[in-house]
Amino acid sequence: MWLCSKAIARATAIVFIANLHLIAGQQIPEEPTPSLADTLTLSINPPNEALNAFFPPSILNVQTPLAIRYALFFAVVQYELFAACDATALSFFGRKDSIPNRFCSDRDTRSVIQAHMTYRLLDSEFPIDAKSPEQFLSRLGLNPLNRSTDTSTPLGWANVVANRFIQYFVTDNWNSQGDLSKTDFRQQYQDYTGYSPVNPSHVRPRDLQFPLRWQPLTGAVDRRGLFGSQVHVVPQIGVRGKPLALSREEFEQRQAPPLYHTPNRRRSLSRKDRVLARNLLRKLFQRSANLTEDKISLGFFWENKFISLGIFALYYQNLLGISDDVMAPLFLAEMMAQHDAALVAWKEKRRNDNVRPVTLVRRLLTGTRVHALKGLKDGVGIVKAEEWEPVVPIQPHSEYPSASAVICTASLENLRIYLDTVVLKGNETIPPFEFDVVPGFAPNSPIQRTTKVVFSTPEEAARSCGESRLDSGVHFEPSVPAGHRLGKGIGKAAFAHVMELVQGRVPKNCERCFDY
Repeated sequence: MWLCSKAIARATAIVFIANLHLIAGQQIPEEPTPSLADTLTLSINPPNEALNAFFPPSILNVQTPLAIRYALFFAVVQYELFAACDATALSFFGRKDSIPNRFCSDRDTRSVIQAHMTYRLLDSEFPIDAKSPEQFLSRLGLNPLNRSTDTSTPLGWANVVANRFIQYFVTDNWNSQGDLSKTDFRQQYQDYTGYSPVNPSHVRPRDLQFPLRWQPLTGAVDRRGLFGSQVHVVPQIGVRGKPLALSREEFEQRQAPPLYHTPNRRRSLSRKDRVLARNLLRKLFQRSANLTEDKISLGFFWENKFISLGIFALYYQNLLGISDDVMAPLFLAEMMAQHDAALVAWKEKRRNDNVRPVTLVRRLLTGTRVHALKGLKDGVGIVKAEEWEPVVPIQPHSEYPSASAVICTASLENLRIYLDTVVLKGNETIPPFEFDVVPGFAPNSPIQRTTKVVFSTPEEAARSCGESRLDSGVHFEPSVPAGHRLGKGIGKAAFAHVMELVQGRVPKNCERCFDY
């Protein structure tokens, strides 16, 4: 596996051996010169040049659906090379591609092909962030700008396959090139479906035309006097996006029940909705008043899907000694599950379009004081309701359902099924997940001590993911169980879909398999 935990174990062993030599007063032996494959293999402990190149700072705080899309490209490329070198497996597009045997048998060549294909996809879809891997590959003498289609050469073969991926992803309705919304001065991933929030950002919460519908928030951009208002991120994917594992019918059937009785009522809340809203706010502040440093740390851990969900497969690969060829289908199934879960969540967010807690607080509780967390420095205390803020930043999309609950449920369901079925084969119980969240690991986390994270099962981890959104104050309580229900079954569908490909069969609902 390119995102390889073998590199993690190797780096850990080197540090351990070095410490032993220092204690004994001996000279530390020189580390062997890494191979090209070693140099191209991403390592997270410690972070190496490849990791820093392919995950530059510019991408680390990207919005969740785009983080999923970015990671998906690594998964499809890794799987594509596995399938080409495997005797039975079909490609991402349900094809059986030919590849020279020498490309498969040489580890350096495989790593070069994989790195080049990944760069080509990133350059097409995330060109700003692709500058970093382009410079990295150039320093290694690998010529990332090579566009040969001579399949007898490693880069030529990589380009032919990469071109197929690029053709698919630029036409999958995410508007990654901005061509669906503009002819000139294009903006990548811009909405082209005419979505517009019913509540403008500049109107005071108490004056909203539709008080139970989403209002874009206004806040500091740079903490130096620049303020800005939110624009709903990629609202188009919920109505135009193409599911990868779910059929269109299965995708459309997944719906969250309405949260409010009369969500489109103008100017005021109905009696039932006012009672419901005040009950939701009471529970919101109960959680805020009972926050601990561990819960805050978990909130930031789960906030960044690169950091949180990205750790699980690597952890179990290292713990269980899973081979790279077994990991490639797992990684693809995981990212397909996350992709379809994001589309489902965005479809339901757009359909329900519900108000965020902070807006409802400022409508119903302005002028009152609440018992809540004021910050790490001041702890829990009395704060003006209209000044209260959630623990983590509020994302630029509507409140209901919780996208994190949908995505974590789907991803961790796939992980459980894959480990149970393919790795452990029903003979053992999946070991607990244990991880130390050290200061600085989760971006923007204010916690300055190590937090021990332990989950007995993947299901427990998914529940923690959802609960963290409630503790952080960005969702009302019903959003999380609604998200878990929407996500349930998506991981199973992604697993079944990928297993069909691995076993040489075209999945029946694989639209892309018949088009490419």
